[in-house]
Amino acid sequence: NYFKNPTIGYDYEKSVVAYALALADKDVLATRAVASMNWNFLNIEKLQIKALQVEIASYALLACLKLEREADAIKAYNWLIKQRKPNGGFFSSHDTVLGLQAISAMSEYLGVKNPSINIQFTGRSGSKSEKIDNFASSKSIQLPSTDRQFNILATGRGLAYINLFAV
Repeated sequence: NYFKNPTIGYDYEKSVVAYALALADKDVLATRAVASMNWNFLNIEKLQIKALQVEIASYALLACLKLEREADAIKAYNWLIKQRKPNGGFFSSHDTVLGLQAISAMSEYLGVKNPSINIQFTGRSGSKSEKIDNFASSKSIQLPSTDRQFNILATGRGLAYINLFAV
């Protein structure tokens, strides 16, 4: 029924339908739903992003991973990463849970088992190391405010997103 009415079709419902169909192993229909998405949420200005766009990207990412549509998954993943707030979440509780689930699924899709990354920041005032053992976690790392340049060295296994800003 979903595909019989071509006027139905905002990215939100397409992403939810695609994910539901992918979970039901209806890959041909799920692929049609993903392929029909406009991906308009990718083009919304940062100040206008709301929880709804995070949900769309999350469902789209989860569907694309299940369908092994890696190029589309990377688009949604990169967009989601850029929307995270400094504390690691998004806009609301629901989109934060869904967004972190989708981001974590990317690590699983890439086959990263037991992620553990050590990140070392070195500046004029010295160095500081942090260990990240959970891909979806978020850590605040206070670096010396007198330093404006840092070398960053990451070792280990996994994916890490680092958000640095000057205070």
